[in-house]
Amino acid sequence: MQPTNRPRQGAHSKKPASSAKPQKRTLSPNTPVASLRLGSGVIYMTVLLAIAMLLSAGLLQNQLIGLMPQAGQSGMRAIILFVVYLIELVALSYCAYRHREKFIDFFRLRLGASEASASGEESSPYSRTGWSSAGLVLGFLLGLRLFSMGWTLLTDEIGWRIGRTADVLDLFGKTNVGLIVTVLLVVVLAPIVEELVFRGLMQRWLSTHIPTVASIALTSILFALYHLSFWAAPLNIALGACAGYLSHRCKTLYPAIVLHMLYNATLVIAAFYLASA
Repeated sequence: MQPTNRPRQGAHSKKPASSAKPQKRTLSPNTPVASLRLGSGVIYMTVLLAIAMLLSAGLLQNQLIGLMPQAGQSGMRAIILFVVYLIELVALSYCAYRHREKFIDFFRLRLGASEASASGEESSPYSRTGWSSAGLVLGFLLGLRLFSMGWTLLTDEIGWRIGRTADVLDLFGKTNVGLIVTVLLVVVLAPIVEELVFRGLMQRWLSTHIPTVASIALTSILFALYHLSFWAAPLNIALGACAGYLSHRCKTLYPAIVLHMLYNATLVIAAFYLASA
């Protein structure tokens, strides 16, 4: 009877190499490590926003810019705002990198993906139904415009006319080029960056430490302070609250961004219409 050839079991026996690739690890915002990284990102962005706010306010009102021709003033203001928003986008990208996630996943910008969070939170029906999200956006937009009209009438009665919407015309001028620049910066770029910062980062982190209602309220107040306009502060708080609710309810930033864009668009249309009339 011949002995069977069995493989020798020992310390030097080699195991077959696994062909499975290690999966990329992502962190839920509710875990301690992820919350710490997200918190540090919020601190970085808060400091950066404060610096950008003071820098843009100081440069836009600088007397040297006032010495330039009108076209030069509009161009310089456009460059300053574009650079500020670009710096904020770079900082936001760094926050997503520190969290070991792609930008669109970290800020909930992926279309067609499941909205359920890693912590087991159920997705909202509004995140799965585009028509419901659209209805919320249009409803909030109508409410914000009515509130804006009421606030304007109230401040007219008491003689408060400083910091009105028409001031946007002074930034980039009343020409066709000024209108294009205003649309690109105020209607398109500003809502995207601001929603990423306030709803995508700050509110997301605050909601892990305080109740959701408190996080939406606090983020809305910070959003109003960022715009440096006492007259528009109630309007910005209302806009921030609506955008914060949409971000929380729909589990994505798209409805909040669209609402912000439409709201700014109505302001720009009203300002240029009144100027032409």
